[in-house]
Amino acid sequence: MKNVKRALEISFGFSAKEANGFIVLMLINLLLFGLVLGKPWLWFVSNTYEEDQKKAEALLLAWENQLTRDSISFWQGFSPFEVQKATQKQWEAIGFDAYLAKRIKALANKPNGIINFDSFLSIKNMDTALAIKLKPYLIFNNTRKGNNDFTSAKTKTKQLKRKDINMADTTELKTVFGIGSKLARRIILYRQQLGGFVKEDQLFEVFKMDSVVAERVFKSFYISDTFIPNQIMINRASLSDLLAHPYLTYKTANAIYNYRKQHGPYKSAADLALVKALPPGVAEKLIPYISFAE
Repeated sequence: MKNVKRALEISFGFSAKEANGFIVLMLINLLLFGLVLGKPWLWFVSNTYEEDQKKAEALLLAWENQLTRDSISFWQGFSPFEVQKATQKQWEAIGFDAYLAKRIKALANKPNGIINFDSFLSIKNMDTALAIKLKPYLIFNNTRKGNNDFTSAKTKTKQLKRKDINMADTTELKTVFGIGSKLARRIILYRQQLGGFVKEDQLFEVFKMDSVVAERVFKSFYISDTFIPNQIMINRASLSDLLAHPYLTYKTANAIYNYRKQHGPYKSAADLALVKALPPGVAEKLIPYISFAE
């Protein structure tokens, strides 16, 4: 080592301290070079990369599964079903995680646990996006004690003190706490676009309607059992006539229109179900607003 130090002092004119510093620096470089050759550092990086790759593949698989649930073909295979009869495994198959599926099943078995879409949506940790996609296919069993069955004798007695929502004007609607002029006008406009309300749940479809306010509405208003909504003459309707209904998009309206041109007049709701582009949930909601007369 002394010979090396002496050679550095002679060759490069280093002082004793400079020569010592240079030697230390060289030793450090050699040590690092040896670590690289031994590959423990490369092994560590490789191992981390493999773990990250596995995580990425897992995320990709989860994304692909979600994409499947979001695809048109997935939902076209669905049919409406009763919430109270679905099993935990069926909720999981739809896309809810095991914990949430178990909770949905447990609440569905309780009296007044899940009586409408609003109560379904309010379940703790609910997957809101998936619930909204599922909404057209959910059937709620409203025969349980304490439900909102407007056909019961007790309810009909109460109806005498309430008003028909399909006859209400904006002034009457504003008597409900939480409904101002703008919301009252939106309710009236949506009622006109629909052709009238035939189910309570339709009130939740009004833009910016708060679920709590909607519940209050039906303490002051009701839907008459004898109400007949305005109907579309499906065998005479133009494409623009069909598009005017809020339940139809351009794709579904065009499919209904073209099916009639290809196959002739619709004779019943069963014919409407043959339109492949029309999801079953939409068809079911649309039927009260359709007339099959020629």
